[in-house]
Amino acid sequence: AQVNTGAINLSTSAAGTYTVTNSIPASGICAATSATYTVVINPSPIITATPSTQNICKGSVSSIALSSTVPGTNFSWTVVQTGVSGASAGGGPNISQTLTLTGTIQGTVMYIINANAGNCTGPSITVTITVNPLPVANITAVAFTTANCGNNTGSITGIVMASGLAPYTYVWHDASNNVVGNGSIDLTNVGAGAYSLTITDANGCSTATTVGPFTVTAPAPIVAAFTANPMTGETPLTVNFTNGSTGATNYLWLFGTGDTSSAVSPTYIYKPVGDFKACLVAGNSYG
Repeated sequence: AQVNTGAINLSTSAAGTYTVTNSIPASGICAATSATYTVVINPSPIITATPSTQNICKGSVSSIALSSTVPGTNFSWTVVQTGVSGASAGGGPNISQTLTLTGTIQGTVMYIINANAGNCTGPSITVTITVNPLPVANITAVAFTTANCGNNTGSITGIVMASGLAPYTYVWHDASNNVVGNGSIDLTNVGAGAYSLTITDANGCSTATTVGPFTVTAPAPIVAAFTANPMTGETPLTVNFTNGSTGATNYLWLFGTGDTSSAVSPTYIYKPVGDFKACLVAGNSYG
């Protein structure tokens, strides 16, 4: 009998089902014969990460969805983190981990992702997540202008950026969370009240907490008041005026005769005969 031997290499073949047939022709007294064998080549999973890279802010959660060309693929990953904490090895179709910085500068996490489907292992991929610091404001030199006379003359100035990526977006809110300033790190032309600042940098990262609140004050309201004693009598009549005003720093007395005084509590002698109306105008240092 004749023996035929040989080898078939399917390693470079595409995934699919193959039938291998070995046929032996008739020879001498031996009849022809054949045998078949079915070979199944399973596909290797090809990983897709969405997104393939990501930029997040300190303290935010990563969000990477994993999929592959083979249904039922199992995913696992290891990590290499630089300047970042919170990343850990794991598995599953999503990478969702809270990442923070170990310092004050930008850090990175590399997720090395592997996949297997059945006995087949696909090529690994690497997803890099960049973790950015939050913007920080320096308020040591903050300065205030009061809101005078009930007008919107108050201001908050002197805040400077200590860290973050320019350009910055500034939004000021009042105590009721209404936007009262947008576009400037300084707040001007506001009335008395409490104000807070939110800062967002070019990375889209915002201050961990609002800056402030800062309080714009206003002078105490002015109330003009006085008493006069006596209120009637014979000429020449000496009248003692007692000032009971609050919130004032300067005074103008009009005695009704054309005479005036800037004393706090003047004494005035009425010489003409008649009825006179005395008036006190009280003011503060802001006019």
